[in-house]
Amino acid sequence: MNKKYFFFDIDGTLTDKSTGKIVPSAQLALNELQKKGHFVAIATGRAHYKARKFMESVGLHDMVCCGGGGLVINDELIQNIPLDLEKSKAIANQALSLGYGVLFALDDSIKVYTKDHTFQNQVGDRKEPTENMRFVPNYLMFQYDAKHQGILDMMQHIGGDLKDVVVFGDDTNDKVMFDPQWTSVAMGNACQELKNIATLVTDANVDDGI
Repeated sequence: MNKKYFFFDIDGTLTDKSTGKIVPSAQLALNELQKKGHFVAIATGRAHYKARKFMESVGLHDMVCCGGGGLVINDELIQNIPLDLEKSKAIANQALSLGYGVLFALDDSIKVYTKDHTFQNQVGDRKEPTENMRFVPNYLMFQYDAKHQGILDMMQHIGGDLKDVVVFGDDTNDKVMFDPQWTSVAMGNACQELKNIATLVTDANVDDGI
């Protein structure tokens, strides 16, 4: 068997966005790929603490998370690189000087910190973790956009061949992991930008595209 290394985005790829649940046929595919001896992992922008429960619920043990800054191998978090401290301070200071409320995530948990109630006064209660802040118009969120590097890091750790990587995605934040040196699959429900650079386009995830 030619072992492949599969990396799946979560939202809109494995899950039905209308329900937030994994598409049944996608779960079947994950199960069958693992039975056949392939490496199967999540590749998500979600923080580790938010993505782990999903990873475990679908029976997986490996994950690129935190937008590429985090790695889970055999259920163990082996890497979780924070954003650059000085750049983060510069962005925060600029926002504060302009009168914008700021929340700071300082560790791998749901907790955030702030200096006052400006954020809540401007946009209301924090939408995380029940909603994805990337899709909330009142927010700007600063996080890694490095799924590609996360996959490279994972492959270095496990000793796989990059030509045997297969990635699945649906949105613009997945563009970074669509690399011509491996196979990149865009879902039928993906944005056109992603379809344009995909190796192939499958059916929509809810139409058994996985």
